[in-house]
Amino acid sequence: MPLSVFDRLAVLRIEYPMVFKNKNPYTKRVSHCGVLEFSAEEGFVLLPDWMMKNLNLEEGQLVTLENTTLPKGTYMKIQPHSTNHNFNILEAKPSSAISVVETDCEVEFAVPLDYKETEKSKVESGKSQEETKFKPFMGVGRRLDGQPSTAPAEPSTASAESMVKEDGVKDVKEKNLKKDEQKFQPFTGKKYRLAE
Repeated sequence: MPLSVFDRLAVLRIEYPMVFKNKNPYTKRVSHCGVLEFSAEEGFVLLPDWMMKNLNLEEGQLVTLENTTLPKGTYMKIQPHSTNHNFNILEAKPSSAISVVETDCEVEFAVPLDYKETEKSKVESGKSQEETKFKPFMGVGRRLDGQPSTAPAEPSTASAESMVKEDGVKDVKEKNLKKDEQKFQPFTGKKYRLAE
């Protein structure tokens, strides 16, 4: 933007950061932007290529600029284009135009435009509930004292039938644990007393 615009804005005491509403008067397309510097020729504004495409502007065409204030954004849903790093803004709150400068804004991503479901994801989505059911701890237990574990080597499923069958085994395991606890003595040193 030209330096004369900055002089005029300084007199008006506008809010910072400076935000401008850009409008193509022919197509009525609107966008918002900040300003990088005030060094353009008098009567001209320089816009990035992507913004000119967004506003359907040709070089040298008329554009109207209006100083504005945008509400701080709280939510935004975007849809990426993975080929050219652009994205569509599908939804914004609290209004259709928001500021994301110095604000905590929740961002949600929609499925990219060029997303294609692969065979692998189709197979994974077709898995039965039986295969995706929660499986508790599947590892092997180890004792801290170095003794062999008395727990079963293979993981067991916690079904009602297996619990009934294992009741007899549990009693035997508990007896073996008690014997191991009696054999194991963690401290075998001698007791000393300081002389008075």
